[in-house]
Amino acid sequence: MQGNYVILSTRVEETYISTTVQYNENLTIDVFHFNPASVEEIHQNIVNRGLTEMQKIIIKEQLDRIVNEIPVGETINF
Repeated sequence: MQGNYVILSTRVEETYISTTVQYNENLTIDVFHFNPASVEEIHQNIVNRGLTEMQKIIIKEQLDRIVNEIPVGETINF
């Protein structure tokens, strides 16, 4: 899975940094980084969150296809 991201904004809140991130030009999410040690850690958090969100989109599409195949209201013999 490949993608890209743009950090739209950042802010510091007590013990974490929040980044507002736009993935693949169509999904915007706030990613929270608890007490990050480096910019590299923040980058990895953003990449991991992006991969998770992309997987959720794929799963949702798969579930939508499957649910449309369920014969609702039909009598089924087994």
